[in-house]
Amino acid sequence: MKLKLKNIVMMSCIYLILPIIIFFMTWLKLYIGLACSLALITGFVFFIKDYRNDDRYIELSMKQLVITIVIILAFTWISGSGGFFVQSNDNPWRNAIFRDLINYQWPVIYTNGNKCALVYYLVYWLVPAIFGKIFGWSAGCVSLFVWTFLGIFLSTLMIIYLTKADTSTKRVFTVCAFVACWSGLNILGFAISTTFGFCNYSFGIIGSAEGWLDYSRNGYDCSYLYRCNLDALSQVYNQTVMMWVVMPIFLENRKIKNYAFLGLLVLPSGPIPFVGVFILLLLDACAIFIKEIIGREYKQLKLLSIFSIQNICAIISILPICYFFFTMNTAASDNSGSILFVPWEAFDSKRILTLILFYLIEFGIYCLLIYKKYKRDILYWIIIFSLVVIPFFKVGGIRDFCMNASLPALYILMIYFIKFIFETEVCGKILWSMVGIVLFLAFASPFGQLLGNMWEIRTTHTFPIVKDSVQSLSRAVPELNTNFLRKNYEQYPFYKYIAREKTQKDIEYEDNVYKKYLDKLGLNLDVGRYRISPCVNDSLFMTYLPNDNEEGTYSIVLSDNDYLVDLVYANSYGKYHLVFSDAEKSYLDVPQGTVYDDGKIWLWYGNGLFPQMFSIVEESGYYMITWEDKYALAYDGNRVYIEQLTGNENQLWILNKD
Repeated sequence: MKLKLKNIVMMSCIYLILPIIIFFMTWLKLYIGLACSLALITGFVFFIKDYRNDDRYIELSMKQLVITIVIILAFTWISGSGGFFVQSNDNPWRNAIFRDLINYQWPVIYTNGNKCALVYYLVYWLVPAIFGKIFGWSAGCVSLFVWTFLGIFLSTLMIIYLTKADTSTKRVFTVCAFVACWSGLNILGFAISTTFGFCNYSFGIIGSAEGWLDYSRNGYDCSYLYRCNLDALSQVYNQTVMMWVVMPIFLENRKIKNYAFLGLLVLPSGPIPFVGVFILLLLDACAIFIKEIIGREYKQLKLLSIFSIQNICAIISILPICYFFFTMNTAASDNSGSILFVPWEAFDSKRILTLILFYLIEFGIYCLLIYKKYKRDILYWIIIFSLVVIPFFKVGGIRDFCMNASLPALYILMIYFIKFIFETEVCGKILWSMVGIVLFLAFASPFGQLLGNMWEIRTTHTFPIVKDSVQSLSRAVPELNTNFLRKNYEQYPFYKYIAREKTQKDIEYEDNVYKKYLDKLGLNLDVGRYRISPCVNDSLFMTYLPNDNEEGTYSIVLSDNDYLVDLVYANSYGKYHLVFSDAEKSYLDVPQGTVYDDGKIWLWYGNGLFPQMFSIVEESGYYMITWEDKYALAYDGNRVYIEQLTGNENQLWILNKD
């Protein structure tokens, strides 16, 4: 079967552009959405002109096509896409976003509940969400699975073309195996880190071993991490797949006149991977410019082609909309201090050696093996530079930048390594033995992740395992979910001037959706910030005090100082967490899950486990805060404690929402 390159590229571009246009037409005012959509379509028309007379193709036998489809289907299934295998721990929030996109009108604004706007990298879900709106949640999940498969399949076809893998079935299988199993040598890093004691875990073969540097040094985080393909697809598929589609097209069409167009197609689905793409394209364009200056090729200066119609169309349509939308994301716009992952003074000799080891394990050994083939390719050096620099920076307060900005460079490195294997025909046995050992160690990471999934199935006696505890972000506390929600959204330019306004019909429809959620989950109170007072005295408020006799612990007390407690939906139907958000250990917790004679109750780190899950039961116009349906929070003077549930007056509370 002949598959023309221009058709693969065209399908890939439609895959990338379609959800962006849907976003323009459903989230923006009509005239703005139309203008942006027309600009983007114009850019696409000019980009695809490069392939107008292109007769190149890949030729796959039926056997090769079946192998490709089966492996990519298996890869998509194992990642947990759509909820048909085992989902990762990031999926409760992603499932909640997807469900809200299905159930709420667009743009998603929770006019009930927390009264926030959903501000996240949600473009990837829009096509499957339309099917979910029409045919229901289950159809939406199937559509999400198919949409994910389609993106990976298109990317794989492009890699087959780039590596000339269609010449043999063995090569096609190799490409598919790399796409599914590409990883750093995490198991080797895990063995080294546990041997020398700079890891929080014990060595084992279950799990991806990507957290082999999960520890702190001198009080600073040292948890550098680069994702394998399976982990990227399992955890951040909404940010990953679009980038995977773009990268092979960039390698095939390495022309400055298309750089902004291709790069910006990644931005709506993943701002952090876009930064990784931007670094690669910018430095590659600079290298081309410098080469032209050195060669005195002024009359054919290619850098000026950056001002091509397709680039300009992408810049004027995608860039401003994404800027105004994403800058509302509190986590992304966190200006709490430095953009550095750790301050410069944290770089002692041990940290530097740790970083060098990290570089070798995650990409350095690959780069050494292919050095001879690619040493004159400037993109090879740009990849190395990118992967060396990225761990130094952060966005917000966590390591997301390290994990996700590195994905584009790692994906291109994978393609380079595949080409190295296919094109290095004459090579010594020692080198091929080294390549074999490296791939064995690398592929152990996704297989370890698969083993972890199988172990979870066995221990929970559940299949599939769908991580869906959050259900909806309509009840989430904005201060604890800054990566997804924006309070006071109407004050920002995007919702003031750009976004489509909600109609009264939209609001009434969403009110009904919200009420159904609360009824389904058995919740008596909405989440949010509450003043919690004893029923006998509403001038006292539940708060906390450090314990003098137990350093690092807190007692729960009543005080006349006005204090707000966050009520958060727990990972169990009808349960809540009580969160004292300004405390280091902030979750109300029954110590060791045991009610002692003294009724001790304290604050502990949030872990979502049963000692931190409380029910709130209405009683005679007040509320009881119960635990395990047998105990209740009570008060005596200023002291707050837990005791056997009786319904007495000292177990009744007033909860006033802020």
